Amino acid sequence: MSLGMSIKVNGTERVFSVLKGIKSVPADLSEPFRECGQILRASWAENFKAQGRPNKWAKLTASTQADRKANKYNPTSPIGIRTGGMMKGLVTGRGNGAINKIERQRASFGSENIKAVVFHYGRDNQKAREIVMLNDKDGNHIVNAFRKFLRKKAKV
Repeated sequence: MSLGMSIKVNGTERVFSVLKGIKSVPADLSEPFRECGQILRASWAENFKAQGRPNKWAKLTASTQADRKANKYNPTSPIGIRTGGMMKGLVTGRGNGAINKIERQRASFGSENIKAVVFHYGRDNQKAREIVMLNDKDGNHIVNAFRKFLRKKAKV
């Protein structure tokens, strides 16, 4: 059973608009999808490093900090990086519930790790902290990856 995140990322319309108006879109788009995965994972790593961008993540509650200390985790370690497993799965695309599926006509990236899902959306007293996101710079890189691929295919 998959409990993974499924998010429509704002800005993806620009990516698909690149494909519109082209008479013959290649049947296999796995190459630019692979590059998109690299762009997204690098962006998510930056998001963890910045502790939220453009909006900073909500601070940990006193009870969470106390729980960290009681369980021998560093109570002052960055948010979302208590053990590093959740972040590692997202930014490497491997292990810990990571979704890194590339096919000819579609791709999926993200996490099925319930901790990542709860971290992103929040639950009960836990505030939502957006980890899977796409900013304008990332969107531009993704659009450029598709343009570069399509230009290369047009020359073949």
